[in-house]
Amino acid sequence: MTRKRTKAARAKQSNTRWYESDLPYVVLAVVVGMLILASRIHFLPIPLDRDEGAYGYLGWMALSGGTPYVDFYEMKPPLLFYSYAAIVALFGKTPAGLHLAALLIHVFNAWMVYRLGTRVWERTGGVIAAMVFLIFGMNMQAAGFALQSEHVVLAYALPGLYLTLVGMQDRHRRRLFWGGLLLAASALVKQSGIFLCAAGVVLVVLYALPLRNWEIRRLGKTVLAFVAGAFVPLVVCGLLLAVAGALDAFWYWIYEHPASYVTDRADAGLDQLIFFWRGISERHWTWLGLAAAGLLALPAVRGVDWRLKAFLLVFLVLSFLTIVPGNRYYGHYWLLCFPSWCLLVPGCIIALRNLLRSRSGTRKLVWLPLVLLTAATAWHFSGLWRYYFNTELDTVMKLAYRDNYFPEHQIVGDFLRDQLQPGDQLMVLGSEPQIYLYARRKSPSRHFYLTFTSKELPEARRWEDEVIQTISTSKPDYLAFIYEPYSWMFKATSPRKLYNWAHALARTKYETVGHMDLVKGLHTNHLITGPQAMTHSPATPHYIKIYKRTTQ
Repeated sequence: MTRKRTKAARAKQSNTRWYESDLPYVVLAVVVGMLILASRIHFLPIPLDRDEGAYGYLGWMALSGGTPYVDFYEMKPPLLFYSYAAIVALFGKTPAGLHLAALLIHVFNAWMVYRLGTRVWERTGGVIAAMVFLIFGMNMQAAGFALQSEHVVLAYALPGLYLTLVGMQDRHRRRLFWGGLLLAASALVKQSGIFLCAAGVVLVVLYALPLRNWEIRRLGKTVLAFVAGAFVPLVVCGLLLAVAGALDAFWYWIYEHPASYVTDRADAGLDQLIFFWRGISERHWTWLGLAAAGLLALPAVRGVDWRLKAFLLVFLVLSFLTIVPGNRYYGHYWLLCFPSWCLLVPGCIIALRNLLRSRSGTRKLVWLPLVLLTAATAWHFSGLWRYYFNTELDTVMKLAYRDNYFPEHQIVGDFLRDQLQPGDQLMVLGSEPQIYLYARRKSPSRHFYLTFTSKELPEARRWEDEVIQTISTSKPDYLAFIYEPYSWMFKATSPRKLYNWAHALARTKYETVGHMDLVKGLHTNHLITGPQAMTHSPATPHYIKIYKRTTQ
């Protein structure tokens, strides 16, 4: 039915004026795509953020044959480790390599938004949705330019939704099988992907109704293909963890430990929501307004199956639920909301175009939706041109991440890479795993992200002792000590045994070979090295010291 509708629409377009056809929308989308592509290429060497560093490091460890949740850990499902392992294997672990992967994944996700949009709105709608998604995907407050795990989640979920939709429309079991498999895989990258899986289930239910008695058996086999596909990645991951003897550790890091990550205070969560919403919506109000108008116009749009309209509504709600767990609402969480918003924008444009066509007095104004979309695009890029093509990438990092010092961490990591000799070991005292990637060294401890040792948990004291034992045994040749609260996330009752012990160790058995005062602002702080570093007194409360071992 959808194919017939598409052919009929194309035949009708052959008799319309050029500004009523798909062509100007395609041209506009190509221009936007080229600008976004140029901007992402410009952003390739931008420093890594903390999450990129962590996931890149985890992928490196998985690629090296480490056992998830035993040799390394995170509060994420196992497919995150193996997805990043594939990325590291293909693109390397440098900023340019990881960001090239992010570029390609974002383009792929935009293509899948186009395919979904075409199924809902015809080709014009698909083109508009993909164009807006390309723009939203570079949202600075969502750190869309970085290789966030949400990009990877969408790389599984969007084709999963598309194959599920096509499979149910055409009763195609093989496509449904792959749709279920990919949707389940998205939840095995990050737990919030379960809500996108639910969107796929909603599609299955919507297209299973209404049921006739003679269809029940055939439909049952079709739905079974979807369920079977969903079980495949679950079973495979479960078997791999069982063989590695990591099921108990998996359960702890996926289910038990994340409970401590939740913001308990409702008012604190609301403050977080408001704060990050303001950042996400800044300079994107036009697109959000068009999405809201598309939502309101949804019931009035003719020629769109009611089941697709229902899916867009449910998809919008479920996408918002992906950012709710943990009650933190960080900027990059919102990346999972963008596809649902972008699929609503065409509703506004198409509804307005149909309205103008339907009345003899307004047919001459049928070009108005195209002008509206073009003006919104021009306004967006004119306001954010200095962001998209800022020559000072360190400044972009400072604006996007505020109180973090990610450009400085790259300077420290590059310095260490030059200093380290073959066989030398490095321990980063703090939670800046990107330094390991810059220095091309692995942590001697499975606790590469020391924030976990600062949590107000009984296990934290045991983890502190474990790190102390590892450092005492391995005697790292270099220490990168981050004297900055955000890197340790101390609270009033946090254990500080490791911090105090490491500080004393550095002062007695190491010498200072690098020092960097951390001053807030848009500038990048300078690393002091050589004899001057040994005599330099910290000029600020927060700083980084690089130590080299002098005694055994």
